[in-house]
Amino acid sequence: MNAAALTALVDRWRPETHTFHLRAGEMTPTLQDVSMILGLPIQGEPLCMNTSSDGWRGQMQDLIGMAPPAPENPKERAPAGAPFAWIRTNFGQLLLEDTNEDSIRTYTRVYLWYMISRTLFADSGGKLAHWCWLKALTVLERRWSWGTAALAYLYRQLDDACRRTGSGGIGGCLLLLSVWSWDRLSVGRPRVLNERPWPHHHENLDREPTWAYLWDSVSEMTSDPKIMYRQYTAELDTLTAEQECPPQWQDTDKALHSNYLQWFHENTRIELVKHAYAEDILDDPIEFDEVAQSQHDTFARRGRSTSIASELNFVVMDSLTN
Repeated sequence: MNAAALTALVDRWRPETHTFHLRAGEMTPTLQDVSMILGLPIQGEPLCMNTSSDGWRGQMQDLIGMAPPAPENPKERAPAGAPFAWIRTNFGQLLLEDTNEDSIRTYTRVYLWYMISRTLFADSGGKLAHWCWLKALTVLERRWSWGTAALAYLYRQLDDACRRTGSGGIGGCLLLLSVWSWDRLSVGRPRVLNERPWPHHHENLDREPTWAYLWDSVSEMTSDPKIMYRQYTAELDTLTAEQECPPQWQDTDKALHSNYLQWFHENTRIELVKHAYAEDILDDPIEFDEVAQSQHDTFARRGRSTSIASELNFVVMDSLTN
């Protein structure tokens, strides 16, 4: 995971539209992306259920035979779920060959619970498997639309993360978000290393590699995340349509898209950085020296790196007034 790139991208998420707002328009992961990247089913029954956690320990005991102990202090509030460490301790051992079918189903259910809680429905803490996902596995034969649920959960986590609520982190399927951003944007995209052979399973198409396999081997991110965050912020603020590759735009009428961009730029905020200069400076250039001591100007005169987005703001405003 490239934490700096993901953070810069999350900063551009708008909960009102569930899209990332960029200079070239709006973008967002779709169900098609979920299917192509993760190989999850996007058809089937919607994952709608009662998420109430009342009596969850007793229900977990009935379903998998045990539950985490309650806190010694009755007033201490404990989350409705099991720590990943508790699951590994109690269900991490191999089963014997003569294990009965009920035990096999129990271990299968716990394994699926553990897996989807760490990948599809991870919370920002990263230490707990929530009870509601085990509850969804009560009937293993149920054909849920897991892809739809994973995308909806990612949207909700992005809503919380961009508002900096909760712990200040982000949950959801970050594998989906990372691969999607690498495929669509040229910002924070890692270097692809040599691909490894993939064993073919012609008799089972579900075992064939997904779109994520194209990024199976990538270079690691070792730079200072704070420095890279500023760099990615500047790159996202200056990204053009030619640098993006959303396939849904390839067949879009250019005139229609131009009209959309004009509306989009006039009605939404697409940059996070402050303007390099006060807007009224353009009306009275004599006051230019008054902003010469700004942090942006100071960094520029000292030769330190600054965001090109703020400079671009000034150029755009200047060109509009002339």
